[in-house]
Amino acid sequence: MSPVVWVLGSAACYAAAMIALKAWGFSIGIGGALCVAAFLLGAAFEAAALREVRLGVAYAAIIAVESAIVLVAGLMLFGETYSYREIAGGAFMLFGVALLAV
Repeated sequence: MSPVVWVLGSAACYAAAMIALKAWGFSIGIGGALCVAAFLLGAAFEAAALREVRLGVAYAAIIAVESAIVLVAGLMLFGETYSYREIAGGAFMLFGVALLAV
C-alpha cells in the first residue's frame, strides 16, 4: 500500500483519539475504549509508514495532517474559533510538510 495511505490513516486515527478525549475524556467506558483503539490503530499505521518513508518526513506529515484534522474538528464539532494567526500557522505547517515531502 502507498505510504500516503499509511500516513493519512495514522493521522486520522491519532486525531480520532484526540477528539474522543475532548468529547468523553479518558475514563473507563466508551470514550476510553475509543481513544485506546484509535491510538493503537494509529500506531500500527505509523509503523507501516515508517517502513517505507524516512522518519522525519513521516513524523512531520503525520503531525501536520493530524493537527489539520483536529483544528477542523474543533471548529465543526466543538464550536471552537481560531484567530487568523492560528489559521495561518496551520496552513504554514501543511505547506512546510509539502515542501519536506518533495
